[in-house]
Amino acid sequence: MRMTQRNFTAGEVSDEVSQRADLDWYNSALLKCENAYIRSQGGVYNREGTYFTGEITGPDLQNVRLIPFSFNKIESFILVFHKNKMEVIANDSFIKIGNNRFSLPHPFDNPKTISYSPFGDTLTLTDGKQIPQLLSRDSSNVWSISPLDFSIRVDKPSSIDLVYPLVGPNRKGYAYAVTAVDNQGRESLEISARTGNVPALSTILPVDIHIKSVHTKADIPTFNVYKALSEFANVYGFIGSATNDHTFGDGTVGGYFQDFNYAPDMSLSPPIDNYPFNNAGDRPYACGFYQQRRIFASTDNNPQGVYCTEAGDIESMRSSKPSQATDAIQQTIVSGTVNIFRNIIDLGGLLLLSAEGEIRITEGQDFVLTPQTFGSRQVSAYGSSSTRPVIADQSIIMTQEQGGRLIAFETIQQSIDRTDNLVASDLSIRSKHLIEGKNIVQMSYAKEPYKIIWCVLDDGTVIGLTYDKENKVWAFHRHTTDGYIQSVASIPRNNITTTYYVVRRRIGTADRYFVERQVAREDKDINNCFYVDCGLSFNGTTPVDNISGLSHLESETVTVLADGNVEKGHVVSGGAIKLRNKAKVVHVGLPYETTLRSMPIASINSTLKGRKKAVNAVHLELYRTRGVMAAQTGGKFTTLKPSKYSDIGSAALKTGEFTLKIANNRNETGTVDIKHDYPLPFCLLSLTTEFDNE
Repeated sequence: MRMTQRNFTAGEVSDEVSQRADLDWYNSALLKCENAYIRSQGGVYNREGTYFTGEITGPDLQNVRLIPFSFNKIESFILVFHKNKMEVIANDSFIKIGNNRFSLPHPFDNPKTISYSPFGDTLTLTDGKQIPQLLSRDSSNVWSISPLDFSIRVDKPSSIDLVYPLVGPNRKGYAYAVTAVDNQGRESLEISARTGNVPALSTILPVDIHIKSVHTKADIPTFNVYKALSEFANVYGFIGSATNDHTFGDGTVGGYFQDFNYAPDMSLSPPIDNYPFNNAGDRPYACGFYQQRRIFASTDNNPQGVYCTEAGDIESMRSSKPSQATDAIQQTIVSGTVNIFRNIIDLGGLLLLSAEGEIRITEGQDFVLTPQTFGSRQVSAYGSSSTRPVIADQSIIMTQEQGGRLIAFETIQQSIDRTDNLVASDLSIRSKHLIEGKNIVQMSYAKEPYKIIWCVLDDGTVIGLTYDKENKVWAFHRHTTDGYIQSVASIPRNNITTTYYVVRRRIGTADRYFVERQVAREDKDINNCFYVDCGLSFNGTTPVDNISGLSHLESETVTVLADGNVEKGHVVSGGAIKLRNKAKVVHVGLPYETTLRSMPIASINSTLKGRKKAVNAVHLELYRTRGVMAAQTGGKFTTLKPSKYSDIGSAALKTGEFTLKIANNRNETGTVDIKHDYPLPFCLLSLTTEFDNE
């Protein structure tokens, strides 16, 4: 009998669902998919190797974290955050100033607690302990970090003088406030003055307002003039502007304005300075951006507080009295339990994620967030962990606080004007074994070319999730290396996404920490194939057999691909190895093994349960592959020899269907294990199992 599996788009699934042959994904799944990933087209590919970028040293290296920084797909960087310092990777190497690596001090003690939000050439950073910081890039090797200053930075006028009539009927007091407006439209705090008991103003008897300022017209082109409804009301409304070009009798220059009893516009008032994060206990844990506002959430003193900057001015927390639509917002979310908001997401609306549930900020009928329209409602109760979610296509992928699940939120369009509803689904339901009992400590989305979400677990391994909503593909796969992976970040580079890792490796008798870059796939030119971990490449014009520069792998056993030929078992000594044969193009690194296990042989049309199966052969549809072995689970592996690929003696990568006779190991499942341990590409497009049963 034969049974064929034509794709693997369900990925690795748990033993708990391995008997569900009635489900439509059953014939697309694997019981094990290690160091390989699934593509949306259906094939399973061994993962690419990692290139050694550099070693990191210093205290508290277990808390080192990678953060992506992307201005565009050309100018993208990996920020390596240590305790109280930051290094930068650009174009696959650490930035240097002279002979030393660039290093920028910062105030954060534990990089793992940092919440960050990008905007252009800046990054907003918060951790609930420090004043929010602004990281700025002026050039590749010029970076700066400083506390965010939300105070109004435009100096107010020096003084104002009021000139008014001394005689007249119906005496009354008047009060005015004046602000300076800079050439970017930013407004200063007010300076005020009162007239006292004077004749009532009219179109004939105005008050002359003389505004003095030390600023030039180039810096402060105009002044805004406000008037109170009564002398002691202390609530002002706009009545007009004055240009900074009037010359007074004493030779000074400033603004000149005449109030002919104008009625104040109380919807426009002077700004009120506000900076809510000055004191310890008032530092936000989360940050983000939404509708041209910088958003902060949750402090120790106000765990459910939400703080939004002024609309259109992300460096201003100013407000007005009475309130204006563009004013900064400070609100407290009312809910049954008190949990800090760990993440702020902009996807079809402003979402706040806490350990208890997910809250959407509502904005009224016009869908514009203002102090008057601010509201909230809980949309789900999954509860988010502290791990930063990723946005993949139109979905938010987050890890649940309890239960170890990956949850996808998708926006569902309720009306033509608004994507108003969120629909959640548990992506890990059929692969729960990969996460159960563990925590996802960091996630990163590598959009191109394969749409993979990389998740670092607290046991130092990685699980990948190929997530292609459009083609209804979500497939888990697991990844291991000879080391402990603790951080991951991905950035765009030209037309692909490049992923970096921090890996702790035991080299000799010491733990060392490396930054490694996952290499782009090469499966055409065998000389350029790179399928080793923590590796380096050497490309010369003449063949050599001595390869040096490997001190980071001292005493380790490495695998070599030399001009397309595989050499295993070399041990690095003195930072070098000696090849068995001279070569021009050499790739050296730590080996890893790809392992696949097929699903149990089952059918919903005729029962095969309870019958032992003996697998006699497997037919492998391979694509650009070399080096495969297979066995019925528990049996002895048989290797597909190079001669079996046709073209006897050729080391080329082969594509086509190949048959491998295996020694059967009669059992009830009939599962097949496939292994690949060459530093070369491997791709399985389909698997046909030839078997007998009792």
